[in-house]
Amino acid sequence: PMDVFNVLQKEHDEIRQLFDSLLKQDNVDQQQLQLLCYKLLVDMDAKERFLYPQLEKTGDAGMYKMEHDAARAIIDSLQKPNMGDLEIKTKLQAMKIPGDIYANMLENTTFKKAREVLSEQQLQEIGQQVETYIESRMQTFQLSTNATATAAAY
Repeated sequence: PMDVFNVLQKEHDEIRQLFDSLLKQDNVDQQQLQLLCYKLLVDMDAKERFLYPQLEKTGDAGMYKMEHDAARAIIDSLQKPNMGDLEIKTKLQAMKIPGDIYANMLENTTFKKAREVLSEQQLQEIGQQVETYIESRMQTFQLSTNATATAAAY
């Protein structure tokens, strides 16, 4: 079993790849954009549910809440219909830069602090919870996109 940081590191890597892929596209792939937005929301939810309550002791949780609120506002604004590719990419860039800084800080600083306040067993348990949560939410997303795609095909 992976500890929570390995699970989140894997998620962050997938999210970075989606950002990079979308920012390179001339015509933004809407399905990929939806996947990125969904993955970001699930990632933030998972941390807020399972990790941050355990990190209250380190005093870092409040800062992440602000970061998440800012990201959610941009994700909301990306749901606007008929947005041009340039506008979408500008919003993605506005989210990616602080997102990278935040993810790096989380990976380099917070994870180290958390190892001091949480036991290896706690880290494994939280990792299991986060992984299960992310997997089940991603299955829901696959089902809903398949349903949408099926509906659109008819």
